[in-house]
Formats: sequence, structure tokens, C-alpha cells
Amino acid sequence: PLPPIRISEIHFNPSEPTENERLEGLNNNDAFEFIEFQNVGQSPIQLEGYRVSDAIDFRFDKHLLGPGEYVVVAADAKAFAVRYGKDIGGVFESGKLDDSGERIRLYSSEEELIHDFRYSPDWFSESDGKGSSIETINHQK
Repeated sequence: PLPPIRISEIHFNPSEPTENERLEGLNNNDAFEFIEFQNVGQSPIQLEGYRVSDAIDFRFDKHLLGPGEYVVVAADAKAFAVRYGKDIGGVFESGKLDDSGERIRLYSSEEELIHDFRYSPDWFSESDGKGSSIETINHQK
């Protein structure tokens, strides 16, 4: 069976920076992009070696994700902290989330394909630069 980790949220076209965010030197809405992951299983998952490819490139360092817990990988740690007041599990190594949609793949540390899909702004129009993200409705396996 596949590891019980899910991509639970994608913020590919965040709203433009506020005046306060601009005062912090954050002038581009791409800095606020993120992908959120959730452990939907009953046991902790060691994410070391898990990786995301295509839209962005990212490989997790040592990170234990408990049952029901979330972790965010963001374009910019400062931007995420300023806007959301939270820490992240890592920063995109390269790439950005295309505003018109693109493919995202998630692999386990054993290179097992867990997710392979193409997101689209057509899924939810409020996610296309209007401040909302795309979230899964059912977080179950």
C-alpha cells in the first residue's frame, strides 16, 4: 500500500502582497506559494527522502509527521511567516507553481509514486489570484 500522505492544499496563485507585506520587502505574490501535506494514517511517517517534482523540486530532510499532522513546503519562508504566522517544513529548491496549472508528483523515499496529477485554476476560480487555495475535500486514503 502507498504511504498515507496526501497533498492537502496547493496555493499556486496567491493574492498580491498587502502594504504591510510590501514594507517587509515582499513585492511578488509568487513568494506566497505553498504546498501542504497531511499524514492521513494512524502512525508517524518519516518524510526524509520524500520528494516533489515537476511543478517544483523539493526533497524533505529529516521530518517526522505524526498522524493527522500537516507540513508546508513554501516558495519563501519569510513570506509564509509574514502572511500566515507559521513555520514551514522547507523551501522549494527550484521552480514555482504555474498560475495556469501544471503537473505535481510526490514520491516516497523509495521512489514510489504516491501522487501524480495536474492542478488547474478551473477547479476553483477563487484560487486564481483571489486569495484562496485549492484544498482537498476528503483527506482519507
